[in-house]
Amino acid sequence: MLLATDNDGRADFHMAAEFFLLEVFQGIFNWAQKNLTRQEVNKFVLATENDGRTVFHMTAEVCELEVFRGIY
Repeated sequence: MLLATDNDGRADFHMAAEFFLLEVFQGIFNWAQKNLTRQEVNKFVLATENDGRTVFHMTAEVCELEVFRGIY
Protein backbone atom coordinates (compact mmCIF):
# COMPACT_ATOMS: atom_id res chain seq x y z
CA MET A 1 0.00 0.00 0.00
CA LEU A 2 2.85 2.37 0.79
CA LEU A 3 4.07 2.23 -2.80
CA ALA A 4 0.63 2.28 -4.39
CA THR A 5 0.79 4.75 -7.27
CA ASP A 6 -1.44 6.97 -9.33
CA ASN A 7 -1.57 6.92 -13.16
CA ASP A 8 1.72 8.84 -13.29
CA GLY A 9 3.48 6.27 -11.10
CA ARG A 10 3.66 8.63 -8.13
CA ALA A 11 3.28 7.25 -4.62
CA ASP A 12 2.16 9.41 -1.69
CA PHE A 13 5.82 9.88 -0.80
CA HIS A 14 6.49 11.40 -4.25
CA MET A 15 3.53 13.75 -3.99
CA ALA A 16 4.44 14.88 -0.49
CA ALA A 17 7.94 15.73 -1.73
CA GLU A 18 6.76 17.38 -4.95
CA PHE A 19 4.26 19.63 -3.19
CA PHE A 20 6.54 20.28 -0.19
CA LEU A 21 4.17 18.72 2.33
CA LEU A 22 6.96 18.43 4.88
CA GLU A 23 4.94 16.95 7.75
CA VAL A 24 3.37 14.30 5.50
CA PHE A 25 6.75 13.50 3.92
CA GLN A 26 8.45 13.15 7.30
CA GLY A 27 5.57 11.10 8.71
CA ILE A 28 5.74 8.62 5.83
CA PHE A 29 9.52 8.43 6.07
CA ASN A 30 9.48 7.98 9.87
CA TRP A 31 6.91 5.20 9.54
CA ALA A 32 9.07 3.48 6.91
CA GLN A 33 12.17 3.69 9.10
CA LYS A 34 10.33 2.14 12.06
CA ASN A 35 8.55 -0.62 10.14
CA LEU A 36 10.79 -1.57 7.22
CA THR A 37 14.27 -3.01 6.98
CA ARG A 38 17.09 -0.71 5.89
CA GLN A 39 17.05 -2.39 2.46
CA GLU A 40 13.28 -1.83 2.13
CA VAL A 41 13.66 1.82 3.18
CA ASN A 42 16.33 2.34 0.53
CA LYS A 43 14.11 0.74 -2.12
CA PHE A 44 11.22 2.91 -0.96
CA VAL A 45 13.25 6.15 -1.06
CA LEU A 46 14.70 5.34 -4.49
CA ALA A 47 11.37 4.32 -6.06
CA THR A 48 10.74 6.14 -9.32
CA GLU A 49 7.59 7.46 -10.94
CA ASN A 50 6.78 7.00 -14.64
CA ASP A 51 9.28 9.65 -15.76
CA GLY A 52 12.04 7.97 -13.74
CA ARG A 53 12.19 10.63 -11.01
CA THR A 54 12.79 9.78 -7.36
CA VAL A 55 11.66 12.02 -4.51
CA PHE A 56 15.16 13.53 -4.61
CA HIS A 57 14.65 14.60 -8.24
CA MET A 58 11.21 16.01 -7.55
CA THR A 59 12.27 18.19 -4.65
CA ALA A 60 15.42 19.35 -6.41
CA GLU A 61 13.32 20.52 -9.36
CA VAL A 62 11.43 22.93 -7.12
CA CYS A 63 14.46 23.72 -4.92
CA GLU A 64 12.79 22.36 -1.80
CA LEU A 65 15.78 20.46 -0.47
CA GLU A 66 14.67 21.34 3.08
CA VAL A 67 12.50 18.21 2.79
CA PHE A 68 15.62 16.05 3.24
CA ARG A 69 17.21 17.94 6.14
CA GLY A 70 17.91 15.49 8.94
CA ILE A 71 16.33 12.34 7.50
CA TYR A 72 19.49 10.43 6.62
